[in-house]
Amino acid sequence: MIDLYHAFNSKVTATPNQTAIIDKKYLQALSYTTLDHYVHSVEQQLETLNLEYGDKVLVLEPMGYKLYSILISCFKMGLCAVFVDPSQNAHFINQACDIAKPKAFIASPKAMLLMLKATKLFSIPIKLTTQKIPFFKALYFKEVSVLTTTEILASNTPALMTFTSGSTGRPKAIVRTHQFLLNQYRVLHPHIHLKDGSIELSTLPIFVLANLFSGVCSVIADTSLHHPKKIDITIIEETIAQNGVTRIAASPALFEHFTKAHHFKNVTAIYLGGAPVLPTLLFRLRTVFPNATINTLYGSSEAEPISTFELPQLNEDIYQKMLQGKGLFVGDVVKEIAIKIINDEIVVHGNHVVQSYHDKEDNKENKIKIEGEIWHKTGDAGYFDENNKLWLLGRISAKISYKSEHGSDEPLYPFSIEVATREITKKMSVLTLYQEVPTLFIEAKEHEHEALTTLLKKTIMILFPILSVRFISSIPLDKRHNAKVDYPELKKVLQNSMN
Repeated sequence: MIDLYHAFNSKVTATPNQTAIIDKKYLQALSYTTLDHYVHSVEQQLETLNLEYGDKVLVLEPMGYKLYSILISCFKMGLCAVFVDPSQNAHFINQACDIAKPKAFIASPKAMLLMLKATKLFSIPIKLTTQKIPFFKALYFKEVSVLTTTEILASNTPALMTFTSGSTGRPKAIVRTHQFLLNQYRVLHPHIHLKDGSIELSTLPIFVLANLFSGVCSVIADTSLHHPKKIDITIIEETIAQNGVTRIAASPALFEHFTKAHHFKNVTAIYLGGAPVLPTLLFRLRTVFPNATINTLYGSSEAEPISTFELPQLNEDIYQKMLQGKGLFVGDVVKEIAIKIINDEIVVHGNHVVQSYHDKEDNKENKIKIEGEIWHKTGDAGYFDENNKLWLLGRISAKISYKSEHGSDEPLYPFSIEVATREITKKMSVLTLYQEVPTLFIEAKEHEHEALTTLLKKTIMILFPILSVRFISSIPLDKRHNAKVDYPELKKVLQNSMN
């Protein structure tokens, strides 16, 4: 059994001169050997700070060669790298710091400004920046002349801590060990078709780790990916053309930008994940990437991947079912995971499924035992069709109960109707209870209201006559993916409209 550093180092030994990362921001093209030297450089500096095996290091550095130099050096030393989404509010970040209790904080100069809002960052004993600025010690990244060796770490050594929100909004810490991340890599490898020597435009941080283990060159564009709405697609187009990119892995929000770009005939594979992927986007991408296989992955923070499919599987029969409010097609369950549907909820078990949260109290919400094994409750409603393909109905917690015309309580999963509505109208929509009535809100301009109302009366409202339809100027979305409805913010918008 090897650990994460030695999985990386095996590529250093096998292909020392092969390009591992192309970082367009710093105009750096790093071979495996150079990246390994940078890893040792960071390691030597961290060793002088009395960091010990098992210590946690909060890392707030955007994707690039610096991030992966830090990350791999942490893996090598047996440190646990802690990540908090910088788009989260100060309260969330403070809570995450209380939970993780990091001994060190490594951040870009810009991320250092978070201390002005998230005051718990001040209490972290060791603070380092990745670029020289006044008042803080800076890490340097250079090739060192003496390389140290290290023993293989125990497989249960914590490697990565991230945070997700539970139903209460309190951060739930997920700790991934070296063994877990290697298991996840082995599952991902065949499903994202990692081929040694290929070149990928990388926008998903965890995929870059898989690339480093596989010999896939990761190209990182010189543009921020934190705010999908503000992405400069021109820079990304130039990056693809200049670096011979053959594959792209990204969120649906980023791929939306690609639909407004030119054709990419040299790209042979694209992968979408991180948020629901609607059919219309896939159909448009087929035109933009005429020679590429188009693949989607469904999973969660605790279990990635759960299912996958390639675009040809999305046939006319499946598409018509989605237009009829049957849910979102997510394809074939990966063979490495066990899955059950319990009271409509998707429940999973496997070697790449998180068995426990850092705080065991958090397990009450999402973990159950079945025949002595721990299973993860995804919180997603779903079902299998007659061909054993998996479909999503949305979040279990979003289910609406309403009185039918016969007086009985009927369940309704909003997401399944939202999928149909978004496909039919090409508009963002959200279904929620409004003044005790299931109400479909459509994001549209005033001059579009009449035509959309007519269209909905011929389609969705025939299938679901209990719905009320209203129009709204803007539906708030999450900052991270720009794809999921921000329900707390939506609630504020609707309350304001009532006043």
